Amino acid sequence: MVVVVLGMHRSGTSLVANVLHHLGVHMGDRLLGPNEWNPYGHWEDLDFFELNAELLKAAGGDWAHPPAAGVIEEVGRWFMPEMRHLVRWKASQGREVWGWKDPRTALTAGVWQRALEEAGGLKATGLGQDVRYVHVMREREAVVESLERRAQGAWEKVQRWVEEGRATAEEAAQDEEMVGWGAEEWGKLAWEYETRIGAFFKYEECPLPLSQIVQFERFVDPEAMDVEIDLLAAFVGLVWTAGAAEQVRTRE
Repeated sequence: MVVVVLGMHRSGTSLVANVLHHLGVHMGDRLLGPNEWNPYGHWEDLDFFELNAELLKAAGGDWAHPPAAGVIEEVGRWFMPEMRHLVRWKASQGREVWGWKDPRTALTAGVWQRALEEAGGLKATGLGQDVRYVHVMREREAVVESLERRAQGAWEKVQRWVEEGRATAEEAAQDEEMVGWGAEEWGKLAWEYETRIGAFFKYEECPLPLSQIVQFERFVDPEAMDVEIDLLAAFVGLVWTAGAAEQVRTRE
């Protein structure tokens, strides 16, 4: 089984991916490490992270400036051989349940779905695996506030790096643009991500039984978390574990 985590940046996808790891889902060998904004780790497989970033750049944008969906689909054809190869390689490792998390996948999900199909990664096409999508949602106001704080912190950090000669003025200018964004700009970006995810579930061959919404607020509610983790575990064919629950409790 392949488990793909979808969601906006700062919506709780790292937490859910961490829990999935502790439930027994292999989330990758080469992971993006922790930082001041994600001290428990991002749980992002760099193989998928890097391909997504390259695809978006080739389409004329990035995570904060999403290219048009049609352009991503068209440019995705150029990346399809590499994407199929990555899927086949991951599937060949013999793990019963594996997956990945990168918020950029909200923009590229349709391309990855095609890669999974063409690589034989779906149950109907030969490798004995199906694909399940975990859609993480969080109240938009909380997402926007978190994005604003991270943008400000990132800009201050890169300014220090420029002074120390560890970053270029061009890199600082990229962060300076986003630090000037307010709630309206970040809110529009969050809306765009959720719209893209909704369009993927509506128009791609992804039946609703193969997707499950995880509401961040319930996931971190002490009175609801065990039930929510149990539902998530059942969705991916695994069982609730104390270790998975502890990943949520440590964030209280």
